Amino acid sequence: MAQFFWQKRLTTDNTGQIGISISKQRLSFAYVKNEGTGEIKLTHLGSICGAKEAQQTYLKDCVSSLHLQGTHATVVLYDKDYQVFLVEQPAVPASEMPKAIRWLVAEYIDFPIEEALVDYIELPQKNNESVKMLYVVVTKKSKVDETVSWIQAAGLTVKTIDICQSALRQIALNLENAEEGQALLHLEEEKSYLIIFKNKTLYMMRDLDLGLNMLSALSEENAKESVACYQDLSVEIQRSLDYCASKLQNANVSRLVITPLQKKRPQLLSNLSNILGLPVREINYTEFMNIKEDVPLKEGACVFAIGAALNQDNL
Repeated sequence: MAQFFWQKRLTTDNTGQIGISISKQRLSFAYVKNEGTGEIKLTHLGSICGAKEAQQTYLKDCVSSLHLQGTHATVVLYDKDYQVFLVEQPAVPASEMPKAIRWLVAEYIDFPIEEALVDYIELPQKNNESVKMLYVVVTKKSKVDETVSWIQAAGLTVKTIDICQSALRQIALNLENAEEGQALLHLEEEKSYLIIFKNKTLYMMRDLDLGLNMLSALSEENAKESVACYQDLSVEIQRSLDYCASKLQNANVSRLVITPLQKKRPQLLSNLSNILGLPVREINYTEFMNIKEDVPLKEGACVFAIGAALNQDNL
């Protein structure tokens, strides 16, 4: 997968990497260190709820108090600041692909293509598929420039500007048996993210209009409502699995994994497993990294920042 929009070549030998995720009212911050033994350690994790000015102050204070000036950072954009399109790959030579893709997506966006930054991901198609598909990611150049500017003003060195789905992929790559076909589900309050991957290759990324608020509203007394809710989520996941199996090469999925939840939901796991006919489990960050004792790790929080900090190209 490409490192979207911004990838600065750095030659310093920092052993740590910062991940930052930004939304309109929240900034999350994670700092991961390479311990030199092939192991990584989460040494700081925090977040602040507030508008941009409060986020900037918080980030400057974190960098100063932890003495992290100049440390490399991967920054995850707010999901409303970029768009993802699944499109047919233009039938042009590789050298002409970037220009052709820009021309293709110009009709999908509501601002001039001259103001856009565009990147794309090729998907592993089956040999007998005549039409190749790819994901195109688009954001405004001004948004990236603005983000880089105020992150660097806090004293950090921006290595990469990335997207939420890519941060989830970094978590997926650190899981046991990551070479096998797996689906990873991350539930936010209003929506969910689903990515399908195998052998460090992305096969699908999709947003689902079903989130934790839906699950929280379920009544224990209304079993019929609960079953319908789990079925709705399962149907959307199954559609994605079916698409990958039919259109993409070697895309069979052996399990579904769910990012850490703030509240244990055994019924979610058991219902998804029963309906999909797949093993379903909730992952734990300690499976792939050490965590400093005084880090206030709240399961389910700061997922995108942690994923960004795990960016293997930077560690």
